[in-house]
Amino acid sequence: DLLIFYKIEQRKIKKVIQFYNHFDEIIYISICDKLDICGSVSYDGYVNIYVIEQRSLIRSIKIDNDNRIYAKFIFISNCPLPSFSIFIPLLHKFKSFTINGSFICECDENDKIYSPKIFNTLNFDDYLIYGTDSGYIKIRKFPEMELIQNIDCKINKPIFTLEISENGRYCYVWCEGPKIGVPTLDVDINAPKIGGGLDIHGPKIGVPSLDINGPKIGGGLDIHGPKIGV
Repeated sequence: DLLIFYKIEQRKIKKVIQFYNHFDEIIYISICDKLDICGSVSYDGYVNIYVIEQRSLIRSIKIDNDNRIYAKFIFISNCPLPSFSIFIPLLHKFKSFTINGSFICECDENDKIYSPKIFNTLNFDDYLIYGTDSGYIKIRKFPEMELIQNIDCKINKPIFTLEISENGRYCYVWCEGPKIGVPTLDVDINAPKIGGGLDIHGPKIGVPSLDINGPKIGGGLDIHGPKIGV
């Protein structure tokens, strides 16, 4: 399958290079600007790592001898260690490697995962946050993929979509409702508690609200809504 790199300069998109290194459909790609690295995974069972500016393939790893085994996601992390992690649905596992391809570790994940995002906390380490089909939000730390938080949203529905706020402080979660998807939970991902936890708010039920009174630690406004209610 084909992977194409484009470069954006002065609001124009320019094709830089294309690769034909996969033998089946590419499922997911991940880019780390700080490392100038791009990674891709495919149904062919390979993980490919590219240096973007050098326009070169530097690593190609076959996940398993069984051709049915493939990675659905790849995540490239810069801190605390330049590395990449993949999620293999048929094995229900995360596996982590150094950028050079050396195996670091693996861990189990029995849930289906949705809308994974990488974010940084105040200590500059990289974390992965994602929703699950059992209605939980999970947060793992790179590169060991240690489970930091397992947050029960108490909605008994899959968490299909989540987004990180522009200031990197909150995670907003969209959950399936009776007719439409509405935000029901916000997670303060930059306010660690004792023991390394995170500050969780919600789910909430009520009317849309905007709290503009009183500065919060870290600055910004406390925005909650829209919510289910009257």
